[in-house]
Amino acid sequence: MTAAAIQDAIGAFRAGPWGQGAAILAGALGLIAIVPEILTYPKPYAVDYHYFWAAGRVWFEGGSPYGPGFAEFFASQPIPDKDDIPRPFFYPPNAIALYWPLGRFDHADAWLVISLMNFLALALASYLFARLCRAVGLSTTYLYPALLHFGFICIGWSIGKILFVFAQPILVIYAGFLLVLLGALERRSLWLAIGLVICLLKPQIGLAVFFACLLHNRSRAAALAAGAVTALLCLVGFWSGGVLDNFSNYISGFNLYSNFYENQPERLSGLGYILMTIAGVDIGKLAPLGFLLVLIAVAAYRGRTSDVPQRDARLPELIIFSCVATLFFLPSHNNYYVPLTAALAYLVRERRDGDIVLLAAFALLTQSLSISNAWINVFGGALYETVALVDTVAIAIVFSIVFARYFGRPESTVDHRPARTGVADAGLIGGGND
Repeated sequence: MTAAAIQDAIGAFRAGPWGQGAAILAGALGLIAIVPEILTYPKPYAVDYHYFWAAGRVWFEGGSPYGPGFAEFFASQPIPDKDDIPRPFFYPPNAIALYWPLGRFDHADAWLVISLMNFLALALASYLFARLCRAVGLSTTYLYPALLHFGFICIGWSIGKILFVFAQPILVIYAGFLLVLLGALERRSLWLAIGLVICLLKPQIGLAVFFACLLHNRSRAAALAAGAVTALLCLVGFWSGGVLDNFSNYISGFNLYSNFYENQPERLSGLGYILMTIAGVDIGKLAPLGFLLVLIAVAAYRGRTSDVPQRDARLPELIIFSCVATLFFLPSHNNYYVPLTAALAYLVRERRDGDIVLLAAFALLTQSLSISNAWINVFGGALYETVALVDTVAIAIVFSIVFARYFGRPESTVDHRPARTGVADAGLIGGGND
């Protein structure tokens, strides 16, 4: 069955009452899945939440989570199930924008605050996803794609509920990535700048996207503005206790990141996992980051032509390419792949046969935890390593297809027609027209 036939079938389904009913049901099931996780307290929280709250409280009280007093403060707090030895605060100083407000609340109340923040981020991402679908011609409404998306993130991803249990900010980052992509599609520089500021809260994802936007003429001003705001946030986050001392402590703490069990190369997906498993080589972080930035620079140069409309049309492609590339080259946990949900919606608009392989690889990413648990129950093995294997296979497939389409498309096949929604066509990854 071709990708066009699959999309035609999906189109017929979504246009009828069954499709609308499925969207409503998905939204309802999503709420049923996550609301109990938001409201249940106390519970054995993941260590992530403990450190987010503790860092926020230290910042709120005028201290620094990168200073020597952070461990003592953490140890003195009545936090359930905390580790005996607190970890350094690994997160970047611009994270003060997320976690400083938590310091206003005690540990229990802050849990509700951060859960509501993630809920609102998912609601915003669902609206933006629906807007993206409409912009690229996959939908004519907002409500039903938004409901489907909301339910899909909560129950379609095997880690959907875990995103709320761990209180990781990936849903906030995902909303930021959608703002970047829509800002490029709809030529909204403010959206693009705000989205980049949000994405840079998670440099493992945001740095490559920021670099790509910095290299493109149309997005450079927005990227510079986002960089300035991020630099200011970093300065504020490092200010108490001395900027240089805090920076040094942050780098020293970050270097300990891979010492923890779940952060070792064989337990994180991507290129590092492949090299560690096959050759026993730990390439670290700087080498793949350097190669990634060079590759993005080459991709940006590949998209530069004398034809201004064509050059501008490739900005969304470059953003998606940079996102997919960073998830392949840099070590990644499974939750980092959530932003690919938006990238996939853009990628499959072309109705190419390769979309079936993309969808299959994306399905592996969404269900890698469930697949790994099933495999372990039958054949044995360790969870982190198995999830990393599934994720690495999937992201390698996605990256290979996106790489081939971005660098292999003949320049003469670019489609300059207006999108069906009236939004200026932002270009297609891959060749050919509908």
